Amino acid sequence: MNEQEKYDWMVYLSCKTYNHAPYIKDTMNGFTMQETNFPFVCAIFDDASTDGEPDVIRQYLVKNFSLDDKSVMREEETEDFIRIFAQHKENKNCFFVVVLLKYNHYSLRKNKEQYVSEWLDNTKYHAICEGDDYWIAPQKLQKEVEIMEKNPDLSLCFCDVINLYQSTGSFGGRQGAVFEKNHNKLPRTPKRLFYWLIMGKCRLQTLSVLYRNEFDEEPPKASFMMGDTPRWIRLSQKGPFHYINECFGVYRINEGSLSHTSSTKAHFQMSMYEMRVFYCEYYHYAVPNMIKQNYNRCLCRFWRQNGTDYKARYPLFEMNVLQRFVAMNYLKGNGLAKRIAESLWRIETHIANLRIRYNLYSELR
Repeated sequence: MNEQEKYDWMVYLSCKTYNHAPYIKDTMNGFTMQETNFPFVCAIFDDASTDGEPDVIRQYLVKNFSLDDKSVMREEETEDFIRIFAQHKENKNCFFVVVLLKYNHYSLRKNKEQYVSEWLDNTKYHAICEGDDYWIAPQKLQKEVEIMEKNPDLSLCFCDVINLYQSTGSFGGRQGAVFEKNHNKLPRTPKRLFYWLIMGKCRLQTLSVLYRNEFDEEPPKASFMMGDTPRWIRLSQKGPFHYINECFGVYRINEGSLSHTSSTKAHFQMSMYEMRVFYCEYYHYAVPNMIKQNYNRCLCRFWRQNGTDYKARYPLFEMNVLQRFVAMNYLKGNGLAKRIAESLWRIETHIANLRIRYNLYSELR
């Protein structure tokens, strides 16, 4: 038995979506356009959308999938979901398992993928694409799988993407420009790769990644608002990453998305810095001074906006005299003192970004 025959599916693709009716067709088209020499299954979870998205998904299935082929097609219903499994009419390597949830699972923190374990647990590689992003390259999965097959030490590979600003309909530049000159210099050691991730030197967009399922260990019992960055951190301790200098997808920046709404941005940022400190401690790596300073600034901003009753996962890190002066003026000062503190923080952030860009932090070298 060769390696591929151990699995029913070479790739399992997870697509979680909620109220993405205007966008989900683009997303599904990106899946069905994939040209591969292996079977792959796309699990689409609609989390009880209220904008008509379940109907859009059903209509797409009717038009493009072999729903009359009872040797493959299955439809099941429980008190939690309606689940439909079918094969694409033309792309015979493409299968969908659509899970239309009857109530919102995200708000209950309930695991959706328990409903597709027979597919999830029987694949070699995993990919993710949310319902408002989409792929534009038919060879996306094929190229990524070929790279992973040729390099069994890799834990994941990722490609480039471009931004789409939904409010204006305009496209931004490629996100991976930072890797165009040094993509062959991605760290090979777990510790350096870890620091590249938490310090922002290596940024991965979820829709760009393909990772090895066997390396995706059970996460520690800690909850953070972002689910994918912790996964990249854990995978960094299993094997090196590979960057593909080609653009395979579009990342849609929509003001209604969780990470872009002003009402949740502060909570998201606070959770992000708590996550970085947590994983430093989890893997027994020293917390870089830059992360400590950013954590302190983020917590001060959060307290200023939401009150100091918030119980942070970690207290403020030790500060020097100037840092304490700036933090206290930001927290308790008048408008002028607050503006001066913010200006000093912006200068510090700009300097830190330059130091990251040119690998001036010892953790990045």
